[in-house]
Amino acid sequence: MEKFLQISVQDFEQMITGNFVYVDKTRYVYEMVRIPQAFYFLSRPRRFGKTLLVSTLKALFEGRRDLFKGLWIENSDWKWQAHPVVQIDFNGVKASNAEALEKSLLVNLIKEKDYPILDLENLQVREATFSTYDLENLKLDALLFQTGYVTIHDYDGALFRLGYPNQEVKTAFLSFLYDNLVEIANTGVKEQFIRLHQYLAEEDLEQFIETANAILASIPYTQIHGQATPAGNEQYYHTVFYLMVAASGVLVQTEPLSSHRRMDIAVEFKDKVHVIALKCNQPADAAIQQIHEKRYHEKYLQSGRRIHLVGINFNTTERRIVDWRMEAVERQPR
Repeated sequence: MEKFLQISVQDFEQMITGNFVYVDKTRYVYEMVRIPQAFYFLSRPRRFGKTLLVSTLKALFEGRRDLFKGLWIENSDWKWQAHPVVQIDFNGVKASNAEALEKSLLVNLIKEKDYPILDLENLQVREATFSTYDLENLKLDALLFQTGYVTIHDYDGALFRLGYPNQEVKTAFLSFLYDNLVEIANTGVKEQFIRLHQYLAEEDLEQFIETANAILASIPYTQIHGQATPAGNEQYYHTVFYLMVAASGVLVQTEPLSSHRRMDIAVEFKDKVHVIALKCNQPADAAIQQIHEKRYHEKYLQSGRRIHLVGINFNTTERRIVDWRMEAVERQPR
């Protein structure tokens, strides 16, 4: 019988009776519940099937053996005794209050600590971070982990490297930060960020620069010059530029800011990669030269994709991009 790929089915019974493809995880469910526990706290990561898992547990404890036909647990020693199950679902709470509270707290921490948003791509933390619950001294990296916005990507024996669990979570979170950190009254201009990935995909750099300039020029003067130092002003523009591009939904990889206040980002598509260096009050040619010196683009030379180096000069006095240059890199055979 033909099976279907589901997009948003989160109910186990509907998954089985609707003949959707289901990856059998019942052996792991069995191992989780066969030893009695007081409770389980399944906190993260986001969009990884927690709701479906809870629905599976509900069917299991209700003794619904008919739903588990052909799955590993059907022929295990599970007793299939029916129990009364109370399931409390907070998805119907108006305005997603719990999630809104989480996000509000995160935004306030970022503002209060003046946290560099680009660093969220590559957090490195000690094991103690995972058990930090000091409400008087909240740590952003701990809160991001506990709320599921970042997950463990690697461990070198000393430090854990954290990052976004997937592109969907990353785009949604950065879009929220863009909405809350970039104060532009003209929503028609502010919402144009969503087109930036389209212009990069089409290699229409003129339209990309024009749209980016419209957004950057609309940021209130008082917000920008509320930064403590000229270096703070430049970092603010770097952050806004990154948020605009990353929140548009495109795959963006970043390199950390240096002491020279440089920002390099790689915007990846299936057939091309744009390596972008943004400088403030310096020629676009210098940005291109900096990419060459840093050799950030070299990791993509064997990918078979076209590579473009893009240098951008933002003038902090005029509050706009005044100079840009794009250079193609010769592809190497795979």
